[in-house]
Amino acid sequence: MRGCLNRLIQTRMPVRIPAYFVFIGLLLAGLIVFNLKNMTVMKDGVVISFKTLCTLTGDALRSKGIVPSDQDYVSSRPDERLKKNNTIYIKTAVPIQIEYDGRTAVFHTWRDRVREALQDSGIGYTDSDRLEGALAADPVVRGMQVKVIRVQKNILTDTEPIHKSIRFVNNYLLGKGIENMLAPGEDGLNEKTWAVLLEDGKEKSRVLISEKVLKEPREMVIERGAANTGFTNRGESFRYSEVYDMNATCYTLAYEECGKYPGDPGYGITASGIPARRGIVAVNPAAIPYGTRLYIETADGSGYPDYGYAVAGDTGHLGTSQIDLFVDEQREAFIWGIRPVRVYILLP
Repeated sequence: MRGCLNRLIQTRMPVRIPAYFVFIGLLLAGLIVFNLKNMTVMKDGVVISFKTLCTLTGDALRSKGIVPSDQDYVSSRPDERLKKNNTIYIKTAVPIQIEYDGRTAVFHTWRDRVREALQDSGIGYTDSDRLEGALAADPVVRGMQVKVIRVQKNILTDTEPIHKSIRFVNNYLLGKGIENMLAPGEDGLNEKTWAVLLEDGKEKSRVLISEKVLKEPREMVIERGAANTGFTNRGESFRYSEVYDMNATCYTLAYEECGKYPGDPGYGITASGIPARRGIVAVNPAAIPYGTRLYIETADGSGYPDYGYAVAGDTGHLGTSQIDLFVDEQREAFIWGIRPVRVYILLP
């Protein structure tokens, strides 16, 4: 048969084809041309153009071996019917590793930027979170590793005590070592407001915003004994507040000392206006005011008797560490001479 056909061709013998076959062939060719669809596929920036008789997007792509995964982006649904001219965009999803909330997972994303990929990942990313390994605006790169650190900014308020102060009041009527509470006092209360920054639940920083006193403290008042106890050379006790080491001399009403005779105006009257007598002593009023009760103790270690109790009532040309003791006779003043003494300031 082949040989015949070849001879027919070689001899150019006319072949008669029925007209209806020609019509059907032309009709089929027209239908094919009419149903052909123009396809332009943009896959990851690469253009693929072809024609297809398929009616659905998915079938057309599969006919060219293009099978997107569920994570890829396809601008048309697989069951969407094709038009005469079609442009389809495909972006292949790439894996990225995300560390977040104490776990690590691999996600596939077709997004261009890290921020969009994280928002699509379902991990609850927000712009307040801090990233390590990439910036939110960085492009997505296959295999990149990103750590998401949860950032919280909280306003916290707390209170703390304002410790009461303690004030001591000296009581010279009480001996040393004795204390009495006059007022118990009370702690106050202070309120502070903080701006606290947390990263992954751990405090990163704390800044004081404001503070106010909710309750003022009240001071505690304690009286304490300030009186010292001394003893006379006869063993009697006395209470004193202070003691001074001084040099003591003695004076009398002799004319050689006071420049007056009995009967002269002012004879025997001290500078404070009281009569001179034993127990009245002359002091520097800047150091010991008039009227101060004293006890004067000899301090030279000789065993000479103390001058004893006295009152500051006279003065003279005396320094602050000098004292002049009134005695009745010049002989006693001569025997006394100049002696070191301890002068005790007695309490009322």
